[in-house]
Amino acid sequence: MGEVVKRYLGAGLSTAVGGDAWCLVGSGPDGWALEGRFEDDRGALGTPLWADTRFCTERSDWGAACWLPLTTPLAEERPEEYSFVPESIWAAARRELRRLTEGEKDAESGAAPDPAHK
Repeated sequence: MGEVVKRYLGAGLSTAVGGDAWCLVGSGPDGWALEGRFEDDRGALGTPLWADTRFCTERSDWGAACWLPLTTPLAEERPEEYSFVPESIWAAARRELRRLTEGEKDAESGAAPDPAHK
């Protein structure tokens, strides 16, 4: 098992007035996940849709967290059970995961990295 990687992917608007932050987290070929976090220090924003799913790992008056296991390579379209993940976040996760996993292969083979994946 290698070093754990955590890459911020962006934010989505998960309630009428607040958003959630998404990260790609993992450490190897079979250990990748999307982590979503929502924080509300006033308790007035409501909760994101994923707070009521089996993927929610934490929930309190201040916010929630979710953990979505991923398989590689990621499908172009989100699975139905992940429909609450913003399309832009899914696309960012696909790009970053491809960069991380193909970057390892490129480094091993001596090939130059793809300049489109920074």
